Amino acid sequence: DDGAEGGDVAEAEDTCATLETLRAAVELGEHRVAAMTLCRALNFGDALDLVPLLRGLLVEVVKIEDDREQSSAASRSSESAFGRFKRQEEAAASAAAAAANEKQKNGGAGGGGGGCDGGGGAAEGAAARRWRKILRWLFDADTCLSFLDDLLVQYKSETFATEARTLNRTWVRDKECKTDQQTKDIDRLCLQCGEAPVLVKYGFSPDMTGSKDSAAVVKSLALSNREVERKQRQVLDKIYSYFPNLGCNG
Repeated sequence: DDGAEGGDVAEAEDTCATLETLRAAVELGEHRVAAMTLCRALNFGDALDLVPLLRGLLVEVVKIEDDREQSSAASRSSESAFGRFKRQEEAAASAAAAAANEKQKNGGAGGGGGGCDGGGGAAEGAAARRWRKILRWLFDADTCLSFLDDLLVQYKSETFATEARTLNRTWVRDKECKTDQQTKDIDRLCLQCGEAPVLVKYGFSPDMTGSKDSAAVVKSLALSNREVERKQRQVLDKIYSYFPNLGCNG
């Protein structure tokens, strides 16, 4: 009995030591150490044996987070009928005003040669929404470089170049279009004429929110990765090379 109890104590101590090693590796970002520790603890002979476990864990974590977000969204939406009507009315008025402003620009972003797809599309289902979350969470420096390469391909395309040059010319005619508005025009053009499908591919929403989210992630990674910083600058330089008239109206 004493021997059995001693064995149980030793096993418990080994488990605690393994968990502490795993916790320390995760905190330090030593993912290779974490993977090897898990392999030893689970008696896996190959690191690839971890893949089903990690995939299953990631899927469950995403489901838990998604369920929590959807529950929170449902709680926020339990407003009065008048409140919903008022919000929808204001949103419709805002959309109408934006559409009218675009029409007046006569060739601005998305309103020139008609060669751009504005992105968006039908509302996504739960499976698509969760898959997008998984992609977002797997977005590391290597993924970021691929993302920026894909953006660069879009911005080098003749479609984007044509629309960008058209937008650049409109600012000279529209003296009321100041630098702040011009910058917004560029952001909108990038989204409509190249960025939207790339955003979807990497787990971001194909709208201005997704664009801002991706920019924040890239900026964060660029602070610690020189290759990401270099590629980010390359993309930005390409975009702004089409707009020599930026700031022409003050």
